[in-house]
Amino acid sequence: MHAGCAYRELDWWGQAKEALTEGLDIAERALGETHTTTNSIRETLKAGPVKRREMTMKEIFESKGLELPHVKEERVRREKEQQEKKDTGEQILSASSSASEATQTKSESQQRQDLRKSQHTAEVEVEAMMSSVRTEEASQAKSQREERREYGDMGDGPSETPKRKKEGGFSSIKFTTLGQASHERGGGG
Repeated sequence: MHAGCAYRELDWWGQAKEALTEGLDIAERALGETHTTTNSIRETLKAGPVKRREMTMKEIFESKGLELPHVKEERVRREKEQQEKKDTGEQILSASSSASEATQTKSESQQRQDLRKSQHTAEVEVEAMMSSVRTEEASQAKSQREERREYGDMGDGPSETPKRKKEGGFSSIKFTTLGQASHERGGGG
């Protein structure tokens, strides 16, 4: 069935082409010469029906100074991309030249002053860090001394069962989250 449709379409085109060719021959005999219009129509007839439809639409648009919609969309998209690339390039150049000018206009004394400020800031930061380390070390040493004093020197540090001090009153054992015990002494009871 599909082959039959194709045959009928070709047959239709063949008949139309034959009739148009005869009409062109008659028109040329009446004119007494071949004409650019008749030549154009003959070229179109050679191209075939599908191509002719596209050419006709293109010719209509071009004759009115217009573009086919898909051609116009593609052209506009290309122009937009080129403009964006151009704008981006100009922005980069502008930014780099501004930065270059700003660097050049700074005086040497200003640059030296900036260098001194940054060195001073670095020194202050290092001193603060060292002070923090010293404070931490002192705190650790103090807590180790207190643990030794409270638990006695038992080698590896406090154990799960610390020695209880027996003085007046009572002492309770408080376990921390690390499992180490600490004593809280309360008043008599």
